[in-house]
Amino acid sequence: MRARRLLGVLLVTAVIAGACDVDLFGFDRRTIAGPYGLHVFEGGRYYVVRERLEDGCGITNGDVRRIGWNDRVILVEQETCKVLNAPPELMLIDMTTQAVSGPFSERDLATMPELRSIHLVNADEVWDKLPIFGS
Repeated sequence: MRARRLLGVLLVTAVIAGACDVDLFGFDRRTIAGPYGLHVFEGGRYYVVRERLEDGCGITNGDVRRIGWNDRVILVEQETCKVLNAPPELMLIDMTTQAVSGPFSERDLATMPELRSIHLVNADEVWDKLPIFGS
């Protein structure tokens, strides 16, 4: 009897949590590299996060449009969350120091030879290729 009651409570809790857009199983985050991941939110918006979703719009404070990376940095083309209808901006995450810098222009990036090999890909395409349960 206790086991059935416990099962009932767990099922009700899972249904309520699901209705509150709580991801109990981690299906809304996929790993890019190290602690960094791509988080998908309602309406197909993507954010770059570390271990979990931070407050706001991820660590770059923007909705990711396109993203690319190498073994040292993550390059993000995003729409900032600070200003509505703002033009896209480019942000850089240094995975070694965890520093976020930018926004940069395409011209700024052209002066950084270490970024030339990074190809930006639409966030939804990247999402489909990232492993579901880590790397």
